[in-house]
Amino acid sequence: MLDSRGCGPGRIAQCKLAHFGADVIRVETSKRVCPSRLVGPFPDKQPGINRAGYFNQYNQGKRSIALDLSSPKTAIELVYELIKHTDVVTENFAAGVMERLASATKSSAQSSRI
Repeated sequence: MLDSRGCGPGRIAQCKLAHFGADVIRVETSKRVCPSRLVGPFPDKQPGINRAGYFNQYNQGKRSIALDLSSPKTAIELVYELIKHTDVVTENFAAGVMERLASATKSSAQSSRI
């Protein structure tokens, strides 16, 4: 399962699927931190990007990859490569974001599974 939904709805479903054994890969942008990484509680009350209790609660069992979306062609090509090996893709970007990112890779070979 490829999880590129950012923050918001769906996080519990992907977490449960990971608990049931699904291989969930969370795709994040390297330019902007997911807000849930900044929400406590924090162990020993020491904030840190990978120490947020809220984020860890809903992302346990998932793998994660951070992509630089400022070079969308490379990022989208990598996502398409991941999709070739994926059964489920989730996303909840704002309207038009996926189309804008995909238009940067029109010349790329795309998976027939999309």
